[in-house]
Amino acid sequence: MNHSQKKIKVVIVDNHLLFAEGLAAMFEDSRIEVVSIVDNQRGLISALRSNYDVDLILLDLNLGKEDGLKIVDNLKAEGYPQKIIILTSYDSQQIIAKAKSKKIEGYVLKNITKNEIIEAITTVSNGGEYFHQPADEWNPSETEIVYSDDFLNKYKLTKREYEVFILLAKSYSTKEISEKLSLSEQTVSTYRKYIKSKLKLKSIADIVRFAFVNELL
Repeated sequence: MNHSQKKIKVVIVDNHLLFAEGLAAMFEDSRIEVVSIVDNQRGLISALRSNYDVDLILLDLNLGKEDGLKIVDNLKAEGYPQKIIILTSYDSQQIIAKAKSKKIEGYVLKNITKNEIIEAITTVSNGGEYFHQPADEWNPSETEIVYSDDFLNKYKLTKREYEVFILLAKSYSTKEISEKLSLSEQTVSTYRKYIKSKLKLKSIADIVRFAFVNELL
């Protein structure tokens, strides 16, 4: 990195703290400086008021009780000048089109690589745009084809449990998984318990690590 280059100062807005902290750690050897990690609009406004030279906001769409696109509307209405990149798990043409209509500068998925997210932030910081090209809706059956029944048999996972496991490893929330697989949130929570028990894992961080170690992502 050229240390003479001006830092790109970023605020991350995400209610998955582990993910946000991991993302911030990836930027340590780059031009990007994460000045704050917050999980709601109130925290974001406070961060922006405390750091007047923030350049860019990385904003999740699903913040639990708050909608990221509504936050975009509020920021625009209040005249905040920071550039905005949506960072989410939603790979949907409809949602991307709606986000674009808010005059944001970028939209990327949470399974993006380190180099890609740095490229997105740098591109937007330099006045450009960076938008993910939406794919067709995610199809769990395609993932099952990639990984043979040997894996499912080894860990005694059902195909539905495997689908939930992959989405958990990709940082989807219980609500997002329920919408994606047309299941109730209670059912997804039950699957999550079964998965942790069968794989002998204690947390979502363990699930993510297990997926990477076994080259499932």
